Amino acid sequence: MEDDFDVGLVVVLRGVPTTRVNEVLALLGSEGIDGAYRAGDGTILVAAVDEAAARRVLTHVDVSSEGDEPGERAPTVVWSRRGAGALAVVALACVAVFWSTHLAGEPATRSRLLAHGAISWSLVESGELWRLLAAVFIHFDGAHLLTNLLTLALVGPPLAHHLGAGRFLLVFVVTGVAGNVFSHFLMPTVGLKAGASGAVAGVLGALAGQTLRPEFRGPLPRWQILGALGAVYALLVGAGPGRDNAAHAGGLLAGLVIGRLITPYPTDPR
Repeated sequence: MEDDFDVGLVVVLRGVPTTRVNEVLALLGSEGIDGAYRAGDGTILVAAVDEAAARRVLTHVDVSSEGDEPGERAPTVVWSRRGAGALAVVALACVAVFWSTHLAGEPATRSRLLAHGAISWSLVESGELWRLLAAVFIHFDGAHLLTNLLTLALVGPPLAHHLGAGRFLLVFVVTGVAGNVFSHFLMPTVGLKAGASGAVAGVLGALAGQTLRPEFRGPLPRWQILGALGAVYALLVGAGPGRDNAAHAGGLLAGLVIGRLITPYPTDPR
C-alpha cells in the first residue's frame, strides 16, 4: 500500500542525492511545477498532470556524475585566486591608461586620446591597425571606465577560474579586437571609438561557449544557461542609442566561438 505522500504523484527522476535536491526542485519550480522528494530512495515526484512537462525539463539533468557526495561538489564560483591575476592586470591596464589620458583629472582631449590609441576610422584605414587593440584599454570618462570594470568584476571571475589567467587574457584581448573590427566595418563614424565593452561582452560569450563543449556537464540544460547569459548580456552590456552595438555584438559572437573551441584549465584529477 502506498503512503499518503505518494498518492497522485508519479516518479520522474531517481537516485537524486540530498546534495542535489534543491537544484532539481528549483529547476522544476522555475517552470511552475511543484516537485516532492522521497529521501528513502532518492526519487523526485510530481503530480501526474505535470509528468510530461517535468520529464522534458529534467531531460538533461545528470545526478550520477562524480562529486555528488557532500564535500566533493565544487561551489559556485564568485571569486577565486585562479585567474584573479588576469582580472587585476586588465583592471590596472585600464586604470593606468585612463590616468594617462586624463592628466591631473582634466578631461581627455581628442589629441591625447588619439595619441594613446583611440580608434579613428580614417587612421585605421590608413594602416594603423594597432588601434584596434589599444582602444580596448581606453575610456572616455570615469563613468565609462567604472561601468566596464564593474561589469567585468561580475562576469569575469567564473571564466577566469574556469580557463586560468592565460586563456582568460587571450579571450579578453581577442574578443575586444574582434568587437572593434566589427564596429569599424559595420558602424563607420568620424568620431572616436574606445572602451572595453566589446571585450566584456566577449567574456560573457565565452562563458556561454564553454557550455557548448562536449565535456560540459551541469545541472541545467544548455539552452537554459544560454538564455540566462543572454539576459545578463542585455542587463549588463546591452544595446541602445549611444552605445557601440556592433562592437558589443562582435565581441559576444567572437567569445561564443572561442569559448566553444578553447579548452578549460586542467582540473585536479581527484
